[in-house]
Amino acid sequence: MKATTPDGLRVLLVDTNPEGQRGSMALYGDMVIQAISVCGKGESVSIERLRLSLPGRFLDAIPRALRYRINHLWMMLTAGLRLKKRNADIFHVLDGSYAYVVNSLRGRPIIITVHDVIPALQAMGSLSLPPGRSGQLIIGRSLKALEYAQSIIAVSGNTASDLGRVANVHAGRIRIVHSAVARYFTRPQDGTPIAQKRRSGKDAYILHVGNNAFYKNRIGVLRIFSLMSKECDLTLKMAGPAAPEEMKALARRLGVSGRVEFVVDPGGEQLAGLYRGASLFLFPSLYEGFGWPPLEAMACGCPVVCSDAGSLPEVVGDAALKCSPYDEETMAGNCMALLTDDKLAINLIQRGYERSSEFTLGKMGGELVDVYEEACDRSACTY
Repeated sequence: MKATTPDGLRVLLVDTNPEGQRGSMALYGDMVIQAISVCGKGESVSIERLRLSLPGRFLDAIPRALRYRINHLWMMLTAGLRLKKRNADIFHVLDGSYAYVVNSLRGRPIIITVHDVIPALQAMGSLSLPPGRSGQLIIGRSLKALEYAQSIIAVSGNTASDLGRVANVHAGRIRIVHSAVARYFTRPQDGTPIAQKRRSGKDAYILHVGNNAFYKNRIGVLRIFSLMSKECDLTLKMAGPAAPEEMKALARRLGVSGRVEFVVDPGGEQLAGLYRGASLFLFPSLYEGFGWPPLEAMACGCPVVCSDAGSLPEVVGDAALKCSPYDEETMAGNCMALLTDDKLAINLIQRGYERSSEFTLGKMGGELVDVYEEACDRSACTY
């Protein structure tokens, strides 16, 4: 996939995400290309994308329990040879969790995007149980590889701070480039007063978007919803991967299983429709390196109730009701306030539009090009 211009700065996007796989890392790679193409500086950049992962069709044939290890082993064994064959002015690794792939490129101009430091926090035992031996080996190699980069892109100030605190990366090597809102997340076009349209009736619902990783706190979503269930008759829609049996069992124990709908892996347009139709967006995450879902919700005119963990305060600003993810009673109260107070809901929706408008593709692309050019200057490369 290329966005080429004659004699431009040649950037190789090093993508460790399998082709065809959904998820935030796949979205980020697409977004980098889109952002540079619309930023007004893209004519000076030529982009090529190299996928280092095993093809999706091979990964699908591997037992799920082994996919992670085998895919990492494949990239450890093959990345060096594949990258050495490429002639680029900048090698941009799109996911810092796989930074070890540049071990063979020492001395070449390298940029690494770090979305979060969750693996490092896990290895320290400060966010959850430490990973196994192979996981700790991968984490250690990726943290070490950060030393080889001319610049490290952090997607938020919170991630930049964590890089210094957890990985001892000097602040002078970090550049903050916020991610953008994808193009299909836009406000409703029908002109109906949103706060009145969504908050009652048989089709009204609360929305959560997230995967099954522990830090997304889908279990907490169910508990918060159960606290509200006696005061409201809305449905809870949980968009993401299929729910594990433990989550369904919890919904049954809480007595809300009949009012919970799991929307499995919606595409971008379908997800945008879910945001636009929701009464509110609930996001009690335990940690976020950036936090796309609240930003997407705000861009679609959906008021947000979220935690104050990680980068979320930085992303949502004053356009959401925030509290600790562990204070589930307060979070349930914030949800009820939005459902019962028209002025509050309308005000929060307007602030959400204003806040989300600050995270544009053009701004992201311009900042990326600045980082590329700065890194190239540091390496005294010519283009």
